Amino acid sequence: RVLVSEPPTYLVYTFTHEFLGGHETRVEWRLEASFGGTKVTLVHSGFETFKGDVFEMLASHDKGWDQHFSRLRVVAS
Repeated sequence: RVLVSEPPTYLVYTFTHEFLGGHETRVEWRLEASFGGTKVTLVHSGFETFKGDVFEMLASHDKGWDQHFSRLRVVAS
C-alpha cells in the first residue's frame, strides 16, 4: 500500500511477505542529487513489533537489500 508518493524524489509504502507472516513493515525511498549523480536513501522500518526473531529478520532483509542494490548498481551504471 502506497503511503506517500512525491515523484520523482520520495516514496513510502508498506511491505510484507510470507516470512513476515503478514506483519506489515514500512519502506521509505528518498532520491537526492549529489555530486553529479543520485544519492539513494532507503529506510526499512517496522521490525521492532515483529512477533519472532527480530535480529534474524533484520539480518535476512539486510542481505536481501544488499542483493537488490547490487543489481541496481549494474543496471544504473
